[in-house]
Amino acid sequence: MEIYPDKKRTRVVGPETQKSPQRGGEDAAPPPDSSRDSSELFGHWGHDLGPESQRVALRKFRYYGYNGYLSDRISLTRSIPDLRPDGCRNMSYSSDLPQLSVIFIFVNEALSVLLRSIHTAILRTPPHLLREIVLVDDHSDS
Repeated sequence: MEIYPDKKRTRVVGPETQKSPQRGGEDAAPPPDSSRDSSELFGHWGHDLGPESQRVALRKFRYYGYNGYLSDRISLTRSIPDLRPDGCRNMSYSSDLPQLSVIFIFVNEALSVLLRSIHTAILRTPPHLLREIVLVDDHSDS
């Protein structure tokens, strides 16, 4: 078990987790076997990318566990459908609701995802209700 300097977090290390986390962020060297990752990433997307772009996309996919390359290309102000049930969408709320804090806790998250989340919280929350947005980095590698 490791206790971090702030004494608020611990990490239990078992036999399968004793290797140190990969340092260097998304630019770290890729693991030697890329066939499985490559087929998962490029099975339905990215066939038109050049070799260098494919390498970058694959490196981000391995690091983040999702298509970070594509995420970096999605607009911060993309349109998001309102998927709430009609009963929720048509409700009226009191105008004197208390202010709120939005807290994003993340580990090794792509900057594009964080920025899009912050943008969405700001754009979709009535200004008089949004007190603050707090970002908590829970021990990212880079």
